[in-house]
Amino acid sequence: MKCYLGSHIHPIGWTDMSGFLAADARFYEYKNFGPGVLENICRNQLTDDEANGYTKTSILDGWNPGK
Repeated sequence: MKCYLGSHIHPIGWTDMSGFLAADARFYEYKNFGPGVLENICRNQLTDDEANGYTKTSILDGWNPGK
């Protein structure tokens, strides 16, 4: 989310890794920027409404890494 993607990022985006199929995963991007940004069928994009659900609180589920 909102990350700089350099030109080294492959246009296809996510690929299979260590026996895990990218097609079975839930990888999404949101408002990234830079020369590696490309929207296509292989690089799912979150909508604004979907992205609003991903907050530090919801992702960390109460865990405070500063403590």
